[in-house]
Amino acid sequence: MENTTTKHINITEHNEKMTVNGSKIHVIMDGKTRYSFFETKSNGQKTKAFEQWSKFELGTGKEVDAEVKEEQKEYNGKQYTTRTILFFRADEHGTPYQAGSPITLEQRVRRLEDSVFGAKEKNTPTEQPEKALLPNIDYEDEINVDDLPF
Repeated sequence: MENTTTKHINITEHNEKMTVNGSKIHVIMDGKTRYSFFETKSNGQKTKAFEQWSKFELGTGKEVDAEVKEEQKEYNGKQYTTRTILFFRADEHGTPYQAGSPITLEQRVRRLEDSVFGAKEKNTPTEQPEKALLPNIDYEDEINVDDLPF
């Protein structure tokens, strides 16, 4: 998209306002930087940004990446920038991209394994990942506490 950029937004404030023509606009603050998006299009359909805002349950205190259209405007001889959120960035499952977001479950498990069993090299294709966790244990036998390496 031309004239758009991806922005990381830390939502510090959220307000809803009505425009002179009766449209509802959502105003999001990231510190002193203002972003906005309309709730509905001129044809009455919901905007993509508003649908995602509701679906992702975004609000004050959340962080999210958004595709933003920035435009330079002038009012009473003063220049200002409007930042319109077109949509919030999400993966193929509809989960919003968030810089600095919590680590994934897989990353947590790997970190826990590394802290308990020590960091290990990447598994070779022939190596069984589960056997790398508890070496020298016959998995067909019952495991006793004494068999564990810690």
